[in-house]
Amino acid sequence: MRSGSCSLIFKVTKSGKVLRARDPLESSSARSLLPWRIFEASDGPVYLVCIEQDQWERLVAFMGTPEWAQLEIFADTAGRAANQDVLHGLLQAFIAGWQVLPLYHAAQAHRICIAPVLDYAGVQAAEHLRARDFFAVPEGLPPGTPAVEVMRSPVLTTAGRARTGAPLRCVASAQDVTADAAPRRRGQAAPALPLAGIRVVDLSWAWAGPFCAMNLAHLGADVIRLESDTRPDLYRRLPIVPPELEPPHAPSGMFNQWNQGKRSVSVALGTPEGRQVVRDVVASSDVVVQTFATGVLDRLGLGYEELRRINPRIVLASISGYGQTGPWRSYMGYGPSAAALTGLCSVTGYVGGGPEELGLSMPDPTAGITAAFGVLAALLRRDGTGTGEHVDVSLWEASAVLGVEAWMQHQRLGAQPTRQGNRDAAMAPHGCYRALGDEAWVTISCRDDAEWQRLAQIVYPPLAQDPRFDTLAARKANEDALDALLSAWTSTQDRWVVTRWLQPLGIPAFPS
Repeated sequence: MRSGSCSLIFKVTKSGKVLRARDPLESSSARSLLPWRIFEASDGPVYLVCIEQDQWERLVAFMGTPEWAQLEIFADTAGRAANQDVLHGLLQAFIAGWQVLPLYHAAQAHRICIAPVLDYAGVQAAEHLRARDFFAVPEGLPPGTPAVEVMRSPVLTTAGRARTGAPLRCVASAQDVTADAAPRRRGQAAPALPLAGIRVVDLSWAWAGPFCAMNLAHLGADVIRLESDTRPDLYRRLPIVPPELEPPHAPSGMFNQWNQGKRSVSVALGTPEGRQVVRDVVASSDVVVQTFATGVLDRLGLGYEELRRINPRIVLASISGYGQTGPWRSYMGYGPSAAALTGLCSVTGYVGGGPEELGLSMPDPTAGITAAFGVLAALLRRDGTGTGEHVDVSLWEASAVLGVEAWMQHQRLGAQPTRQGNRDAAMAPHGCYRALGDEAWVTISCRDDAEWQRLAQIVYPPLAQDPRFDTLAARKANEDALDALLSAWTSTQDRWVVTRWLQPLGIPAFPS
């Protein structure tokens, strides 16, 4: 049984509704860490991801240790990856017997990373976001304007939600305003980087935290990475290395990418001596970045209150799936599952299809760069107050604010935005069309009527006179027919030939 064979499709509910696991070839490419995908519960979709072996073992126990889960082919990561179609079908059969929210809370109680795929009504109703004061009603709306809620800043600090907008730099004179913009002459020393002299202790791993600390390093900070020697960073263990290199000189490319410009030392945090090392380093540092599960730093005796006792000027940046407060703060959250909570997956997918993954663990770097901005603002405030603060960033909130267009559509129209695939509200045609050859595609878009007229002359000149397509509104109203006509043409053409025909005419087109 290998990836690419026919997927197992089964589960009939009591009502007679047939539910199935999505075939792994239907959306993104096959993965090596499994399970990791959207499944269908009896009343909606859920996202399940198991990154570590112990998480898989907890999932097996949660399911009641079924016989199939004890098969040798599912015993390790490699076996699950090689047989993912079978694995996903069997998991779908289990998940289909649950409703979304009972499954979510029961699985999370067993430290299993699962999350509902929320639409925007679900996001607005989420009690965790309500408890964290994530929504606000804007003031000063014109009379008669329908009441709406907006998402507040995704940076929560000990002083409350951080103000929106970029922090301002204090200046003493007009010369200060223009000094940085003056051209540098040859031989002139480069100006100091903004965070020169700032020391950062990086207690994070994987992507979000290291990405935050990497950006601080790029801004000139001295970043000291304190790592466990008994449980190495997940990204150190990923086999993404050039074939000609071997350990110990070839850490994963992803690990190298997110840890540029840092120093590193191994520290055993499970020992009193290791924790004392952290305290000693913090005493002479400015920032600590951490991504432990909520509460772990406190249990180690290194929580914010202890850190600021050691160094009142310290800025602690905590990045987690759900944040440091709220009823679900202890829930597991990785980037893929956090995306499911934001509403973004609910508006991602093909026309007429179901919700889809974002294709990348986008909430991780999003939360990382958000936390970096939060740290910069906290350092600026510290210049005035003399004291540090705790910056709390969740993957959920940092990513949810990116869906502002869909959020406001939900708020103003009271309806869930529909999935539009490759289409665009302001352009038509706008899509990815099958070309001549196996798995060959070409993207084409027309930004205005003039571009459409030029395209029509290439495809089939009478189309330029067809009233179904002469305006954007008409093309949007007849978009299915328009896409069918274009697909019929592109399927007989080489994708590079199409590109070379259309690009000189000013029509965006390129192979996909």
